[in-house]
Amino acid sequence: MRRFLAPVLALLAVCCLSTAALADDPPAPSWNLNIPADTAVPYGATDTSIGWVTVSDVENADSYVITCKISHTDFASGADTIPLEVVIDWHIGGVFDPMYAHLSTGSDFALYDVTVPDRASKAEVFALVDAADWAAAAPGDYTATVTYTSLLFSI
Repeated sequence: MRRFLAPVLALLAVCCLSTAALADDPPAPSWNLNIPADTAVPYGATDTSIGWVTVSDVENADSYVITCKISHTDFASGADTIPLEVVIDWHIGGVFDPMYAHLSTGSDFALYDVTVPDRASKAEVFALVDAADWAAAAPGDYTATVTYTSLLFSI
């Protein structure tokens, strides 16, 4: 019985040690990405603000940068489409710099940087439609999808 009991107790001790080591892992970073929802672009509008993108409630992000990337579809109604461009005005630390006006949304933009955690960044999102594209569009109800992807990078 002792020969059987000793290996079992040793195995249990190893399992308990590895569980204790796992308990020391730091908590995972968390945050809320706040995005515009259910927005509308009036017919004929060429430059429409559709809302703001921000990050809030950042926790456990001691060595990270939180970014956002925006992608979108064109307006569509059945087989008809209207080309859509989505751009941002990036506000860093609550200040708008014209150098960051109407930036393309194809690249990531930072909303939180641990090196300056008190500097809140945000982006105003705009839908751009050329006036000629509105004029050429067939009547109908058009919809488009804007997708916001939040990314976490270690620094």
